[in-house]
Amino acid sequence: MSLAIGQMNNKAHNKPVLAIETSAMVCGASVYYSRSEFSDFNLNVKNIHSEKLLDLVDKSLAAFKLEVKDLSGIAVSMGPGSFTGLRIGLAAAKGLALGANLPLIPVPTFYAAASFVSGFLTQDVEFVLLRKVNVKELYGEIYRSNDSGFEIIREMEILTKEEVKDFAGNRLVFSDAKHDFVYKQFPQLFASQIASYAALNFEEYKITDFDYLEPNYFKKFIPRVNK
Repeated sequence: MSLAIGQMNNKAHNKPVLAIETSAMVCGASVYYSRSEFSDFNLNVKNIHSEKLLDLVDKSLAAFKLEVKDLSGIAVSMGPGSFTGLRIGLAAAKGLALGANLPLIPVPTFYAAASFVSGFLTQDVEFVLLRKVNVKELYGEIYRSNDSGFEIIREMEILTKEEVKDFAGNRLVFSDAKHDFVYKQFPQLFASQIASYAALNFEEYKITDFDYLEPNYFKKFIPRVNK
């Protein structure tokens, strides 16, 4: 388990956000007041999301001696990513938000990753995020860093391995696939990164009518059939 707890003295007066990350192998929960004041509990273990997520939520709340009713909202990573992981995360977020009458903050997973990456770049640098869909395809989106974080240069596409190099061009590439032109690994997102993006965009993203909210699978889910 990875654990981070930011400064816990002089707690901010604003109510914090609870964030859930289950879009990939990492299963995490974070209570977030600010960049210097947060809890962040994450497990990087395959297929443990349904078993461990609520335990991590409890640990994050307990770090600040909070209950769900003390929050301003529940943020959740919306994908694209793991079909099963995204369903588990959103189901948990809906249940918590509904039980405490709180808004949901659905966070596009790639936007949280782009926000994290752009924080380490100078302005006007174009970069590409690539994440594996399966053994043959990748999600890809192109961004430019700016003074407010990032802007989208080319919206998400599903690419074959053969299309990736032309799509990326000469830009900085962050990917979880192995290519000779990859600059760095696709950022391993923890719950605190989802929380940070949600807190910055709270008013724009928050929703209270979320009964029919679905994860952003982007690619149609086709179940495997064993013959």
